[in-house]
Amino acid sequence: MKKFSILAFLLFLIPTSIYAKETIKWLVWELNPEFINHGKEARNGYADKFLKRFIKNLPEYEHRIIWLNTKRWFRESSKYGSCTPHIWKRFKLDDQYYSKPYTLTAPHGILIHEKNIKKFGEEGDILSLEEILKNNSLTLTVPLFRYKEMASRYPVLFKYFKPYLGKKHLKEVTTNANEINPKMLDKDRSDYLIAYPTTAQSYVRINNVENNYLFYSIKEDPFYKKIYVSCDKSDFGKEVIEKINTMFTKELHEEFLSYHEEWNNKNSQFRKKYRDYFINGIEDEFIIQ
Repeated sequence: MKKFSILAFLLFLIPTSIYAKETIKWLVWELNPEFINHGKEARNGYADKFLKRFIKNLPEYEHRIIWLNTKRWFRESSKYGSCTPHIWKRFKLDDQYYSKPYTLTAPHGILIHEKNIKKFGEEGDILSLEEILKNNSLTLTVPLFRYKEMASRYPVLFKYFKPYLGKKHLKEVTTNANEINPKMLDKDRSDYLIAYPTTAQSYVRINNVENNYLFYSIKEDPFYKKIYVSCDKSDFGKEVIEKINTMFTKELHEEFLSYHEEWNNKNSQFRKKYRDYFINGIEDEFIIQ
């Protein structure tokens, strides 16, 4: 009994920090409908739900979600304990561990207000961004490119923007979000935006406004981009990535696809690309890093 009391006393003296869980700092940003940080759909984006699943499957850690912009991400992502749940592999390779790819983003396209349809083409047309950029009477608004890392925001399209940086019809704006708000089109501040197929419909749903927008696919970007989890290049970051890699079963991929389909109107082309690649193991030249 005496030995037990002494042992209990010694355990009491051990600092509680020894038993504290390590903390994963999850870095996320406003980008509808991936991560949603406002309104009635807050935390209900499809990547919000991916993150909830990762957190649920990693109960041995504490979890902290940090909202930031792209510029700050480049500073924070290399710090100890930092992980990003939804990232392309083109951003930073040297100071990040990356998981296996686990989902896709659809190709970028052009978003306009329907009142400007005559300037672009009939609904359903496939346009050429390269040709439209030559028309200096049509204004495109994009996130600020002055930070060289922002070229990674449009990895396929940046080469088409580059000759027009500094020109009046390519407007660069500073934004805390990772996208340009479609209301720029309502107020005639821009003739077109670069967007995903889900951008307009998610904006309409989140803000309860009319859908007055048209989306066009573009010839220059037929590519679906692979998405990963990344963590800082520490032993802890490597440990987290190794555990995440064990989660990717066919059942989890089906679950993640269902989260996409809550926002993309059950798009049949996206479903086929996703299921063929992740569930049926079929390679595709239009699925890239």
